[in-house]
Amino acid sequence: MPRRQCPFCYHQWSRPEKIRVHLLDYHREVLSDEFLQGIHAARGQALVAYLDDYQVRVLLQNVLSIPLFTSENAGYVVQL
Repeated sequence: MPRRQCPFCYHQWSRPEKIRVHLLDYHREVLSDEFLQGIHAARGQALVAYLDDYQVRVLLQNVLSIPLFTSENAGYVVQL
């Protein structure tokens, strides 16, 4: 399995159980109850898929929160 990066810091991991321990030890105070429940419920590849899904949702949330039409970019085409 290729090495991956923690969604909250630069910690590298390759085993799902290692990232679970890392998230709970270092990021528990900033994680929502919903996210913590997902971490506890998922194991192995399901945990990897859960984290990937989380990162996609955060990326989409950030992209969609950027105003596409403002006075600064009026007249320009914004491609997503």
